[in-house]
Order: sequence, then C-alpha cells, then structure tokens
Amino acid sequence: MIDISKRPTPTAGEGALSDYETLAGWDPFEDTAGPMYESRTGVEPKRCAMVLEPKHCNTSGIVHGGLLMTFADYSTFSMAREAIGANGGVTVSMTSDFTAAARAGDLLKSSVDIIKSTRSMVFVQGRISAADVIVMSFSAVLKKLKG
Repeated sequence: MIDISKRPTPTAGEGALSDYETLAGWDPFEDTAGPMYESRTGVEPKRCAMVLEPKHCNTSGIVHGGLLMTFADYSTFSMAREAIGANGGVTVSMTSDFTAAARAGDLLKSSVDIIKSTRSMVFVQGRISAADVIVMSFSAVLKKLKG
C-alpha cells in the first residue's frame, strides 16, 4: 500500500510549466526520466507536461519512444489517481501509436480519458502532443491494488 503521508510537497514549475507541479522524490524512476509535471490543483483541464531535453532524445535527435511510453504511464496514473484508489495500481497493459516526432526544447502535454472503471480495473485512453500535434496516442489497462 502507498504511504501517502510520505508524499513530498509539490514543487511548482516555471515558465511554460507554471500551471504545473512536480513531486520530486516520490518516484525515483520518474525523477531520473523526467522531470514530469501534472496540473496544479484547481487548474483545468487536468493535464501532464514535460519539457524535452537532449537526454530524452535518441541518436536521430527525436524523442525516444521509451520516454514517451514512460510519460504516458506517468500521465495515466496522475490523471486516474482517484479512479485507481488509495492503494494504488499497476499497469497491466499499454498500447501505443507513435504518430509524429518531437525534439529537445519541445513542451509535451498529455491528456487522459477514463473510459471505464470497474471494481478491480481502470481502462484509459490518452494522447501526448507537442505544439498541438499528436506525437503518440495510447490506451492502458490498470489493475487496482487491494489494501
């Protein structure tokens, strides 16, 4: 079970990320892959964002597909947090379609729609875009963890 009492205080983003906050120190992998941000409380519509850096790109100079999938997973859990519940969840499956390139300096934004939430599973669909161009679309199935 997730110990919410150990969740760090959110840190506000700056510049293009001023409507977002990050939870540095909460997830070591996301800290290494990111930084990744989610909308500040009260900012609608709920979105996630990150600014691409050279470390996020492959040898062709475009964003690495693995980074996009990591950002999709981060976004899924950020935006489906309430549907998943206090015990957290795990990704059972994720499919992705890469539709355009993004490069260092681009601001990625994601949106996620909860398609269905059952007693034990959450089904979502999402999109990641850069400058209003969809870079990746995805769908995921999440398993809710029991207490």
